[in-house]
Amino acid sequence: MAGLSGMISPHELLLDAMFFMKSSPPSFCPEGRTGDIDAILDVMDKAKEFIDISVMSYLPMWEFSPKPIFWNDIDAKLRERALNGHVKVRLLTGYWKHTHEATAGFLQSLAALNNTRLWT
Repeated sequence: MAGLSGMISPHELLLDAMFFMKSSPPSFCPEGRTGDIDAILDVMDKAKEFIDISVMSYLPMWEFSPKPIFWNDIDAKLRERALNGHVKVRLLTGYWKHTHEATAGFLQSLAALNNTRLWT
């Protein structure tokens, strides 16, 4: 546990709980370590009442590639859980002068789903 906060000032955990380490990119994941995307999707799958997400920006595509590449892992899971999972989805995201023009469409389509609320 000493490496969680740093070797100089480790945190002592006294919890009646379980946790696991996750990391990203895949090159930082030793054998047996869960990757970020798998951990995020697993938490969303296990949600019973709500999924609350706060992000600086929301764009389920690669913004800096020569051609747009749809990256729908999280977006598809949010839609699935809002429609089929009977959980409330709330998303708080920034909307900046430099925000990609496609962002509004993705957010509006999420907002059209039942059990979904968005704040920008």
